[in-house]
Amino acid sequence: MRCVCLTALLFVPIFVPAAAPAREIPRLDLRGHRGSVEQVLFTPDGESLASFDDKAAVKMWEVSTGKALRGFAPRGKNIGPGALATTYGARRVESIAFDASGAWLAEAATEPSRASSLRIWNAADASEKLLVTDSAHNVRAVAFSPDGKLLAANESTADRLGHKITFFDAASGERLGELRDDRLAANKLAFTPDGTWLISAGGREMRLWDVAERKLRHAVTCHKDSIQSIAVSPDGQLVATCSRKDDIKIWKVAGGTLEREIEEAGQEGVLAVAFSPSGRTLASGGVDKRVKLWKVASGKERETLWAHVDRVTCVAFSPDGKTLATGSRDKIILLWDIDEPSAEKDAAEKDDEGD
Repeated sequence: MRCVCLTALLFVPIFVPAAAPAREIPRLDLRGHRGSVEQVLFTPDGESLASFDDKAAVKMWEVSTGKALRGFAPRGKNIGPGALATTYGARRVESIAFDASGAWLAEAATEPSRASSLRIWNAADASEKLLVTDSAHNVRAVAFSPDGKLLAANESTADRLGHKITFFDAASGERLGELRDDRLAANKLAFTPDGTWLISAGGREMRLWDVAERKLRHAVTCHKDSIQSIAVSPDGQLVATCSRKDDIKIWKVAGGTLEREIEEAGQEGVLAVAFSPSGRTLASGGVDKRVKLWKVASGKERETLWAHVDRVTCVAFSPDGKTLATGSRDKIILLWDIDEPSAEKDAAEKDDEGD
């Protein structure tokens, strides 16, 4: 049964933040992309970072030094850390994801033929482990289940009328099942950490799927504009969404209800969000070139980071929470040192604020 949640804002906490001083000096800047950086993603051990840009370059970096380690391209060719990772004219990478071990990197891409490909790379040497699918379906998003056994990917026909989410066996590439719904769009995918839920987003809607039952539990209209990014909290209880209308919303996964809203985030459109490993901080990147850190419990701003010279397109915390990676249309990745307050300090401040 399809449940559409129309959330009333009457009893939802809404916070309109005031401006805060900006920190302008990152720890490292990573240069080598020739296009807008579209995604940054830490390995589970936090020692390496993967990224891709809108020129189809997929790269791996060493976090401690910022050194480019390798690039990834079709046919398993290691093209070297400084080269452009494309062997065809108009190839476009859409999404990447690590498995829980960090050994395998999944990549969804659109090929010049207009067909799409879904590959799994060996993260250590950039060799191709498996070509999961290479078909006329458009593949825009990919996500590993927490146990690494499933690979979820959205697929749609060229006319965009045949949207579905497909589960693949991550070891063999075998198709294991599908999720379908009327007017389904799913260019963002994320599992909850326990693997119970798969969250998809496309257009203005987010859908929450029961993985074991392969059923849709909730469909939520989140924003007045298209959802730009989703992020699941480490405990799997919350999911954050954002839009170009400059708002961030935090939802309860179990019921699909609105928990908190940050209106007028002050970023001229929010393009990316990510939870810290503690779940107490949310990072956002926006059109205004800034990165903001928010207190999840209150929706109030912790800090602003400002060093990019173009819009911030992606953000990601390291597994230990001490580093934040940010990517931008300026073709640069920045690594920021993060000193998150203790839970006790956050609790004390929340009491003082009377929230």
